[in-house]
Amino acid sequence: MKLTKQKLYNLIQEALENYAKPEQSYFGAGVRQIMDQGSSAYKEPDGHYLDKIWLIKNVGPYLGSGYSREVYQIGDSNMVLKMAFPIELKEGIASNKYEVDAFNKFPTVFPRSYVYDRSSDGPEWLVIEKVHVVESGPEYAEVIDNTFPSLGKAASLLAGEGYRNVDPSWIFERILDIYDEDENGDYDLWMDLIFHHRRGKTVDEETRKRVADATWFIATNDEKLMRFITICKNLNVHFDEIREGNVGTNEEKNKLVLIDISKFEFLNKEPDRGVYEEYPVNNDHYDHSTKNIETDSDYEKVRTGQWRRINESLRDDHKEKLIKLLLSNIEGAEQAFDLMRGLELSEQEISALVFPQLPSMLLKNIEYAEFAIKTMDDLGFDDDTIIDIINDAIESDPVMSKTPIGWGNPLQQRLKREINVRLMRGLEAFDLGDFNEW
Repeated sequence: MKLTKQKLYNLIQEALENYAKPEQSYFGAGVRQIMDQGSSAYKEPDGHYLDKIWLIKNVGPYLGSGYSREVYQIGDSNMVLKMAFPIELKEGIASNKYEVDAFNKFPTVFPRSYVYDRSSDGPEWLVIEKVHVVESGPEYAEVIDNTFPSLGKAASLLAGEGYRNVDPSWIFERILDIYDEDENGDYDLWMDLIFHHRRGKTVDEETRKRVADATWFIATNDEKLMRFITICKNLNVHFDEIREGNVGTNEEKNKLVLIDISKFEFLNKEPDRGVYEEYPVNNDHYDHSTKNIETDSDYEKVRTGQWRRINESLRDDHKEKLIKLLLSNIEGAEQAFDLMRGLELSEQEISALVFPQLPSMLLKNIEYAEFAIKTMDDLGFDDDTIIDIINDAIESDPVMSKTPIGWGNPLQQRLKREINVRLMRGLEAFDLGDFNEW
């Protein structure tokens, strides 16, 4: 037979059908159908409205909507589908695109995104980690305490010395106030705030000075808290918008996330740096009260408000630790990327460090494979390179290499499907020419 573009497309599509069922169990049959059929699966025939009946039946319960998008629970998973309204398509796509980019770049402050509409005029939809909206003050305080345990310690210290009505969320809000005034935090402002605050008016002056200094040390040495604040600050998030109703958490209530980009005013603002870049965290907590970092010979200025030690470098033992983090679990891998960007490594240096670890990351489990695939996309790998890496991973596994089809192995079938999706994506630019008949 003569090999035409359509016939080749059909052959690959037929192969894709062999790998669909395992991924349906991960994202659900409805999302799988959306990925395969596009907007015809979830829109009314005229294209002007979402087919809510179909979405509820095939994806899951309707959870709510905003100005330009609707949200659906994906079965009984920990994921939700965000879908742009056809009548507000431009705004919905803009929010979706921003979330796809920002959520993957900043997992510290946003939910994790999994898959999304890759059509040229999309994304009209995306699948993200399901989070519970924090609606009340007490719940907000609980989430703050669980997410940043250091604030609970600071609050206990103040309460133990006689400060009234202080809890982790109160400390958190005061820390945000300080960093809102000064991008690196201001020790003197904190000392003045805690020393003179009416909640400590019954406490003697010496104790107020001591606990103010101690709580500053506790909070600013919490790397997770400092990373959260640094990223939010550089994204132009208004700190007074970080409150109940605008934030969410996971089932364990130990992660604080911004749940909807459109609720924050930085969407239409230009950040100090590119919005999709990571931001280094000031982990030195420099004591400005006794030193002047502007003239300190041990530090060099990276950009406004950011310094690093001149002798800072990525030693072999640093590389080993980063590799261990990359291969430990997804949270550890995300932390490794935060650290690499915090060390001011270029994208080329990051790629060189990550590249040899990708086959191992792909073979851990389906969720790790999704993370590795998104990582390769984020690092700018082309489809051919990604296909080669996935094939290398499959060939390196003694079981997968002997079972090319991968029946009974959802992970292998997911990897095969990714290869085929990327092959199909290249067909539009592929000219078969005058092939001879087979």
